[in-house]
Amino acid sequence: MNKLIKQRVIIISLTVIFLISCTARILKNDSTIDYGETIMIFAVGTGDVGGTFYPAGAAIIKVMNDFVEGVRATAECSEGSVDNSRMVGSGELLFGLAIGDIAYNAYTGTEMFSSPNPNITCLFAIYPSISQWVTLESSNIDSIKDLKGNKISVGMPGSGSEVSSSMIIKAAGIQYPGEIFPTYMGCGEGAAAVRDGHVVAAHTIGGVPFGAYVDLFKTKKAALIPLDKDMIQKIVEEYPFYSPAEIPANSYPGQDEPVDSVGIKCLFLANKEVVSEELAYNITKAVWENLGVLWGEHQALKAMNKDFIVSDLPIPLHPGAEKYWKEIGILKY
Repeated sequence: MNKLIKQRVIIISLTVIFLISCTARILKNDSTIDYGETIMIFAVGTGDVGGTFYPAGAAIIKVMNDFVEGVRATAECSEGSVDNSRMVGSGELLFGLAIGDIAYNAYTGTEMFSSPNPNITCLFAIYPSISQWVTLESSNIDSIKDLKGNKISVGMPGSGSEVSSSMIIKAAGIQYPGEIFPTYMGCGEGAAAVRDGHVVAAHTIGGVPFGAYVDLFKTKKAALIPLDKDMIQKIVEEYPFYSPAEIPANSYPGQDEPVDSVGIKCLFLANKEVVSEELAYNITKAVWENLGVLWGEHQALKAMNKDFIVSDLPIPLHPGAEKYWKEIGILKY
């Protein structure tokens, strides 16, 4: 029998269920053992239910379950990009969502990751993750520089939101965390803390709109905090995976003007060693052929088109995904 990879996957055959301490083992694709028709049950790492990772991941999971034979996936809440990258890299999860710079760090073994991991690959990009800072109109916070000396929600510890919070605050000339008082909350908690006056502002990075922010704008006179042009230029020069971005007008109730920010691609990660070429190919094919379903599930997923989905990726494609994108001409040989 070939080596078994331990991970959050259950293989159900007509006669056998392998269950090992809430964690199951899946035979690698080159196994010669045949147990008949199987159903793969596995979790996809998403994020806080109040953010974009969770509903976007759930939309992709819906397509996987409906259009990929033998697959039954579920959304697993996690602390976000760093958590998902670690679990996908180790094989604990087959798939997960992560913003591009965190995925790159996981692949190269930089920043918060201690060693390179060539098993970190992706199937496609999902949407541009945009930095979004929210406050109440009554706070008199008009710029990132105004956050100095204030208590703010920066995201879960080590999450993509927390990492980008640190980056942006430093770009504003504010020591992090020395000159602000960070609280570490998910998107939903952060929005609630702004609403209740426990923090002056909250930050998260992801697709537009965030459900938790929509609720905040509906219940309070809230405002988005723009990034000024000099900050944007500094961030883009120092962090090349980021680019200037705009939160369109009317993304949130009462938000009549567009807001300048920065953004980075969000990726659908896959473990190269554990995920077979066939499975990666079939999922990629199902997603591309059912973009209309995804576009109807969440506004951010409307970014998934031929010009966006595999361009300028910071990490390699999984071989199965690469094969499909080349077959249909989206990716050139």
